[in-house]
Amino acid sequence: MASCFLCKGTRAGALTNGMTFQVQSALIAAIVNLCFAVYFLLTNRKNRLHRTFSYLSFNIFLWNLGFFLYKLTGSNFWYRVLFVGSLFIPPSALHFTLAFLSVKNPTEWKLLRYTYAMSLGLLVTVMTPFFFMREWSILTVCYFFPVLYVCLYLIYKKYSQTESATEKAKLKYMLIGGVVATTAGITDFLPGMGIQVPQLGNLALMVYMYFISQSIVKYRLLDLHEIIGRGIVLVTLASITGGIYGALVLWIGNRPGLAIFNTFIASLLILLLYEPIKMKVQDRANRIFLRESYNLQNILSTLSRKMARVLTVDELLSLVINTIKEFPRVTHASIYIFDEREVVFKLVEAIGDHRERIPKTLETKILMEYLKEKRGALILEELERELKENGTLGAWNPGSMEPWERESASPLSTPTAAICRLMKSMEAQVCLPLISQHKVLGLCNLKDVGLEGAYSSQEIALLMTVANQAAIIIDNYKIYEAMKRKDRLAALGEMATGLAHEIRNPLGAIKGAAQYLQLEPSAEEKREFLNIILEEVDRLNGVVSQFLDYARPFKKNITLCEINAILDKTLSLIKARGIPEQIEIVTNFEQNLPLLHGDAEQIKQVFLNLILNAIQAISEAGTSGTAETSRTGGKLVISTTLHSYPDKVGTYISIKFADTGIGIPVDHIDKLFNPFFTTKKEGTGLGLAICHRIVEGHGGTIEVSSQIGKGSRFVVKLPVQ
Repeated sequence: MASCFLCKGTRAGALTNGMTFQVQSALIAAIVNLCFAVYFLLTNRKNRLHRTFSYLSFNIFLWNLGFFLYKLTGSNFWYRVLFVGSLFIPPSALHFTLAFLSVKNPTEWKLLRYTYAMSLGLLVTVMTPFFFMREWSILTVCYFFPVLYVCLYLIYKKYSQTESATEKAKLKYMLIGGVVATTAGITDFLPGMGIQVPQLGNLALMVYMYFISQSIVKYRLLDLHEIIGRGIVLVTLASITGGIYGALVLWIGNRPGLAIFNTFIASLLILLLYEPIKMKVQDRANRIFLRESYNLQNILSTLSRKMARVLTVDELLSLVINTIKEFPRVTHASIYIFDEREVVFKLVEAIGDHRERIPKTLETKILMEYLKEKRGALILEELERELKENGTLGAWNPGSMEPWERESASPLSTPTAAICRLMKSMEAQVCLPLISQHKVLGLCNLKDVGLEGAYSSQEIALLMTVANQAAIIIDNYKIYEAMKRKDRLAALGEMATGLAHEIRNPLGAIKGAAQYLQLEPSAEEKREFLNIILEEVDRLNGVVSQFLDYARPFKKNITLCEINAILDKTLSLIKARGIPEQIEIVTNFEQNLPLLHGDAEQIKQVFLNLILNAIQAISEAGTSGTAETSRTGGKLVISTTLHSYPDKVGTYISIKFADTGIGIPVDHIDKLFNPFFTTKKEGTGLGLAICHRIVEGHGGTIEVSSQIGKGSRFVVKLPVQ
């Protein structure tokens, strides 16, 4: 610490001649602590930790300022100011320690009241003659240092009780730094007892207060490692620049006329050399003190260059996973990609022994809403701290299950708690969202089982840069695929017109000839074959018509549509055709749905196709004997509901068709909407492709889920405009 009570004697000692190192460092310490006090008071004065640290910094400022001005002027006023500051350092230090450690023990808070009372009692004597007595100074010192060591004892007590590795490491640094700073402060008093040693109290105090300030602002452990590394860089740079000025000052000697010239030369040299020296020193310091961060930066730089040459999502995922395997501080990793059809995140890649434990799909609603507000990496350690500060973890028992693992606990209904549970389920310390054009396209999760706060803020910023680059590649690939599909359809449309003309002309001739032959009496025995020719001609003509419907440019007759009414009309049409007795159709329509803009006839065509497909699947299940339908009869449930989009503003109507049919094989689901793909003996493979095109033309989506022997579910989502 920074004063020397014992050296003052009955009159606090004679004034120091000249600006000693202790006096100059007192001024610097005063300025630094004033900055701390103002900064923490302005940033968040409602936070008790910020308030108490600001109060402690202000008292240290008063102490150092009073000491500096007293040594400079010899005024009794500044002598009293330095003692006022010093008297309130012990209670403010204890107050900050209790707030920082979140101490709940009333006994320790009672001790705080006693220290304030002691400080106030000593404050009264400042204006009395007792103030200048040597015994008063000794009493102050005997009060000052024991309280500071009590603060260190409380930190040690918390250190021995905590189970968190990150918290334990942070407390260890604080404890060691506190012991060094407090013990260094004693050196300021030894000259007064005739022991000549370097007075390093102010310097140690400045470093320690900076360390504490950063541990408040940057909660994470590895950030403190960075602070140490950066501190070494700053000291080295300051030494080099100071050396340049010092060398020129020595060269000037007693030639004051060269002072201005040398100042100009020194400034020029520093401006020219500062950046290259800084880069060289920083690179060397990173290699020595932050070797893992340095290696990560090189790995990510190499990955970024390689990603620039990647064209497909599969290549990208392979490159990212192979790169992650090279990094020793990643023991677990997983990548989820957003599936627009099913509106879920699907697991596509994983590293580590947790692949079978983590979820294969993730619901999007809470995650999307949270990421829209957060817009950055999700760090489990920070989310846990947020829950703790909000009181959600107040009842946490380290020996029991963590709070966010207990779904039924009422305080855990907050979005932060839900995201904590989600990250725990994915076994992720850091979740990097892949965001492009305000769309979350995927998630990349990382974990190092050896350390809780495994990645520093700078490392996470580097990882997010690469994640954003990956998101742009994924987004560009999707746009490219959509354009390719559009180009294929355009080419298909041109080809379809010519193909239809070439096919229909001979079909017309074949049909005319067959009809003519039917009229001849001699053709009676050939009538059966002629009927087959006519039926096949009509079927082929129907295929050509569907092909043209699919290939020609999409046009809509836009009107205001009522979805429930369209479904009722579709069901009436199907019932008029006849429904097998063993099939039951159940409707569950939400009433008072908003009207939407669309082509009612095209939407009816989609519903008709989906219902007929469901009826056929149920019938096949009943005859095959492989599904539950064969025992209980088939059921088709049609329901409508109104929903809000999880990732954007607006609502949509969901129309669900759930049947108990034979089911769809997993490897067929992704191909269902491809033209000419069919599993039916007499199908054309264009029905669902046309449905998909109509729904997309209305700005909607179709989602499919199925299980063999259990049934299928088709969900049409149409936006309400």
